Amino acid sequence: MVVSTSCAQHEAVVNITRPQDDVQHKMAEEERKNLKIGVKIFINEDSTGSLQECLDNVFSALRTDNVDNVTLSYNPEILYKEDSLKKIYSAKASPISIGGNIGRGTNTEVDADSEADAKKCEIILPGIKVLWSLLEDYVKQGRVQQLGVADVGGGCLRKLYAWARVKPSIAQINLASCCVVPPTLQAFCRANDVQLLTHADPPDLLSIAAVKTLSDVGVGCHNLEWCARYQVHIKCRGVLALKGYVCKATLSDAI
Repeated sequence: MVVSTSCAQHEAVVNITRPQDDVQHKMAEEERKNLKIGVKIFINEDSTGSLQECLDNVFSALRTDNVDNVTLSYNPEILYKEDSLKKIYSAKASPISIGGNIGRGTNTEVDADSEADAKKCEIILPGIKVLWSLLEDYVKQGRVQQLGVADVGGGCLRKLYAWARVKPSIAQINLASCCVVPPTLQAFCRANDVQLLTHADPPDLLSIAAVKTLSDVGVGCHNLEWCARYQVHIKCRGVLALKGYVCKATLSDAI
């Protein structure tokens, strides 16, 4: 892993790539029309300024004016700070698993999960809407083609879909948090042309674990404000050509 930083006082934008990665060279190897660029943004605050800063840095890192899709992962810190909310968040959200496991969960499990999703949705949906409005502007400008959202329950996804001008076309769900995909969620995604995908990203990616990772490679920081992971695929071959992270860190005094 290679880490480079651009600093301003005690803050830095941190670019994390694989060893020997040359972003500019790799992006120039293929015509832009032959590349599919996906970005997942991890952010804990409903700050449009932070989100715009994140996107601007991604465009700069990739030397491009547009990307194919952006998936929003919004996890406000309140989900981890209060014990009652921790229980809600650490409990299985809508049970998840693509394929033949549908129907294995008991009615009691499904009811409990739906209640947990509803409580979580009350917390996260207002912030998602704030950030989503900015992302819609990027779609309107032609800089982002598709929008997605990660780790929301089926009910929350339906509410976001009904409210949004630019509808979510990607829904990511965490494999680690549950076992089966509710048939209603699958049916909704199928009926509304929403691509249902699984992921294994930790919900607390911006927490102390991520900070420790940076410290292990020589970047001391107190916290991460936001982080974006980009993946660039060559369309015709499905080959992953480039992968990396761009993060905003608050540096420790030692740096």
